[in-house]
Amino acid sequence: MSKLKEQMKADLQLKGFKLSTQRTYLREVSNFARYFDKSPDELGKEEVKEYLLHLMNDKKLSQGHSSFM
Repeated sequence: MSKLKEQMKADLQLKGFKLSTQRTYLREVSNFARYFDKSPDELGKEEVKEYLLHLMNDKKLSQGHSSFM
């Protein structure tokens, strides 16, 4: 497991997230990184926006209630 992934997992555990939620978050960060073929620590706000638009438009997922945009 990469150091970044280990840190994220530890952070999620310390914040009290359920194991199923931790797995989902870790999986989705992996999907995000794979979409750009880069490590998540190389990606920023613009890539997050692009990826969310990809999910909404190409994967037909709903917007949810994200407040960062």
